[in-house]
Amino acid sequence: MRKVRRSPGSVDMLLLSLLAHKIRRSGYDLANALRSPVAFIFAVKHSQIYPALAQLERQGYISGKWVKQRGRPDKKAYLVTRKGVQHLKQWLLKPRTVLTQDEAT
Repeated sequence: MRKVRRSPGSVDMLLLSLLAHKIRRSGYDLANALRSPVAFIFAVKHSQIYPALAQLERQGYISGKWVKQRGRPDKKAYLVTRKGVQHLKQWLLKPRTVLTQDEAT
């Protein structure tokens, strides 16, 4: 399998984009959302999600809230903040360098 070069913070931006839909999601929910649509292009390991969420919360881009569950452990669910939406918009509008096929392999 070919390795894909990721830009710094690309996992963060992917998580922010999923949370930008204004649906409160836990790390587990985000991991499930990343399985089918992007897994064949951009694989994110479960172990990458929680540190990225913690970092995004420290930066003020998302806010987490503990949610009680019946018969299950409590879970922390996240929403994007205004600051997070602005950060995502700036990142999306930033010019990118396109790699040739030779550079990507």
